[in-house]
Amino acid sequence: MFEIIGIAGLYTAQNYYYGPLAQLVEHLPFKQRVAGSSPARLTFLLCPHRLGWSRTPGFHPGNRGSNPLGDAIFQVMRRITRALYKIFVVVFFFYSPLLILDFLNIKIKLLQKIPLQYHRYFRFSSHVLIKKSYTNIPPKNYIILAGDSYAYGEGDWRLYSNYHHNTGFSSGFVLHQITKQDVLEFGKPGASSLKAFTFTQSSWKAFKLLSFIKTQPKVIFIFFYEGNDLYDNLNHLQAKGLSPNNPDTYVQLLGNTTPEMFNELLRVGFCFTKAFNSLLNAVFKKKHTTQLDDFNRFNFNRNNPLIVQLKKNKKEIPNDLQAPALFLSEEEIKLSLNILSETLKYWKKAFPHSKIVLVNIPSPASVYNIISPTFTRTHYLNYSEKKIFKTSFIHERSQYIASQLEKLTGQQNITFLDLRSAFKQAAQENIIHGPTDWFHFNKLGYQILGGNLAKFVLNNNNKL
Repeated sequence: MFEIIGIAGLYTAQNYYYGPLAQLVEHLPFKQRVAGSSPARLTFLLCPHRLGWSRTPGFHPGNRGSNPLGDAIFQVMRRITRALYKIFVVVFFFYSPLLILDFLNIKIKLLQKIPLQYHRYFRFSSHVLIKKSYTNIPPKNYIILAGDSYAYGEGDWRLYSNYHHNTGFSSGFVLHQITKQDVLEFGKPGASSLKAFTFTQSSWKAFKLLSFIKTQPKVIFIFFYEGNDLYDNLNHLQAKGLSPNNPDTYVQLLGNTTPEMFNELLRVGFCFTKAFNSLLNAVFKKKHTTQLDDFNRFNFNRNNPLIVQLKKNKKEIPNDLQAPALFLSEEEIKLSLNILSETLKYWKKAFPHSKIVLVNIPSPASVYNIISPTFTRTHYLNYSEKKIFKTSFIHERSQYIASQLEKLTGQQNITFLDLRSAFKQAAQENIIHGPTDWFHFNKLGYQILGGNLAKFVLNNNNKL
């Protein structure tokens, strides 16, 4: 840093500054000169900041000078002040939009008007607030959907929606439309059973701290997708180098979600500011997500299609659809289901006043009547590994997984909602996946999912 000093004359010697007293106290015009000064006129020059000046000789023995030891205290105080300033900036500038919007009670009107093309600039915890599946603030007698991309609503319904508006595209939206109850969708694509719990609880605790949520949910629908959840559970622990047989593993991952809660708290607070620059670029430079961008993410092999039998006709669908964990042995399946079982214990502990329901969602290969006797499948995690399975094995494996799920939920007194028959019945007449994203349901598929969840809620409304 530099200071501008205006003096009539300046003479330096041995790194000390000297100047005639008259030149320092007189207000001299630019044209006036002072005899004996060099330079004679009023001069402006840059010199180091006063904290960078050389120390003048001490007035007494010791290390005290005209710049005393208090300068060290000043440095400490400056660091403390800067830290307090940063905290103030975070609290005031980042969270003031949330607090102001909540105070004016217009948060829902603003958030739910954000077009679909800009959703990608916000964290998934903020998507809970953006989606149009709730109306009240704070939500009243609300329902939570937790899980991976099926709980979020990935699929062709979203892909073919109007990206210039914020439209509903998920089972939570259907559930809200039918029951008229608030639904919060804590779906995170790619989440394992472990991640689904930590993401939901940490985000929920962050929303509660922000006074967006006041009470526990009435019902929690935990989505289990037989297509990849068993792989994801094992892969989650393997990536962290943890053993699924060690009880301390679950204490470490699930026992304390407070640090992650603060992360989600910051993410929600930053959602308006961190996304600001990206939003400006998207609006003015037209660099935003388009439907074509999302379509290009899916490239299914259509050279050797599967033939499925519908009631009225036959249809061709892409080969290599997701199937119920065909590459895992029964021992590996039990190990992965044990991870789910341990996670359900933490669900019950975290939400003791909520009705917890485990929803079994079948994979695409399980619901269609495939005519071909064999089925080619690529490994979910290792794309270079392919195997040919008997078509009958798909239904055997799906039934085995469902029976194990029913067993573990019965042991923990958790309701098990198996929707395989509902989707199989619908798939006899219509295709409920694709035609672009064959990993997830299309609009009809999500309407069936949301309709069955609504049916459960309305039939058990007095018990919830």
